[in-house]
Amino acid sequence: MIDVGLLASMFIVIGVPSLLTLWWPLENAPGRGAFLDAVFAPLGAGIVVGRVAALALDDPGALGRFSDLLIIRGGVEFWPGLGAAFIAVAVGARRAGQSPLDRVATLAPLSLVGYGLFEATCVLRGGCYGPASRFGLRPAGLGTTMLPVGILMGVAMVISSLTLGYVRRRGARPAVLTVSSLALLASVRSVASIWLPRVSPGLTRVHRTSLIVAAGAILALGAVIVSQTRQHAAVDKP
Repeated sequence: MIDVGLLASMFIVIGVPSLLTLWWPLENAPGRGAFLDAVFAPLGAGIVVGRVAALALDDPGALGRFSDLLIIRGGVEFWPGLGAAFIAVAVGARRAGQSPLDRVATLAPLSLVGYGLFEATCVLRGGCYGPASRFGLRPAGLGTTMLPVGILMGVAMVISSLTLGYVRRRGARPAVLTVSSLALLASVRSVASIWLPRVSPGLTRVHRTSLIVAAGAILALGAVIVSQTRQHAAVDKP
């Protein structure tokens, strides 16, 4: 059976950023299909690795059942999947004779838009969950109106994308843009995890890993900025 909601979400995630390249062209990769060409293989690698990682953590016995691997709705571990996508982007950049950091920095703003759209299209996948609220949406099968955290994450990701685009136009280095995009993404996921449903009162695995990545990315961003500041000072020193 085809998961129409998930299929529609993926179409929007890839299609909208691809259309945005008409107004926000990718450097060194002009054309309407540039974004799709650049992210198709990394997206596939990320989904496969993320799904395998989720099964390895939650149900190792299912790794030997091919049908279970195909049920994406069963869960995809986000950060391992993102790591696999990053490696795929780096490999593609090397093959094209480009710097991996340059490629990631170029793709990051539109990729954040794509991720934000995936979260916001929770309305197509059965409903958007969050804390009970007088104003919001009612997920399928529930009688409680909830604040749609996924839609709020989508808005936050678009704002993050615009911020990265502005910083890039101001001349920020690829390393700063790459680490900044990771910090923004992890921070949004960390904050959103506070209000997403959980079984136990403690932090979920999604929340813990996002906090760890956010903290590491923020520290790395500080180190990169300090390093580049020192380099500039050394160059400018008479």
